[in-house]
Amino acid sequence: MQAQVQVQDAASPVPPKPHSGLQVPKLAIRWDCKEECTVNEKVAPLIEKGYADAAMKQGYAVSDSETAEMVITDYHQRPPGARVMLGFLAGRDRLGVRIVYHAQERKAEDYYANSWLGMNSLCESVAQKSYSEIITIVKAEQAKPAAN
Repeated sequence: MQAQVQVQDAASPVPPKPHSGLQVPKLAIRWDCKEECTVNEKVAPLIEKGYADAAMKQGYAVSDSETAEMVITDYHQRPPGARVMLGFLAGRDRLGVRIVYHAQERKAEDYYANSWLGMNSLCESVAQKSYSEIITIVKAEQAKPAAN
């Protein structure tokens, strides 16, 4: 009798790595643009999802209790129709954030001027950059010797 072996097809998503107790802080996101901007209620959840996905890929879980402050300081979204019809001539989508965690301040920002990538992709990019900034702080703190 042969044992059945489950084969995962190429279209199936790769299961996430289980975390080994390693955590990054959850994000507390608020808006405070340098220049006037219209708040887009979809942006914060997209950043949170991209951040959590980046953490999971590296074997980290997002903490339920510890928090990093994230402030959206720059935001501009081209009208989707203009973006598709005019591409870079329609300007560019911008997103910039300031992150404060354990008294350290970092920034993450990006922009897209092409017609293919919109705000969803931009939020994911800034989320990944934010994760990179925070994980740098986390790893530096983990490397510090314990105080006696």
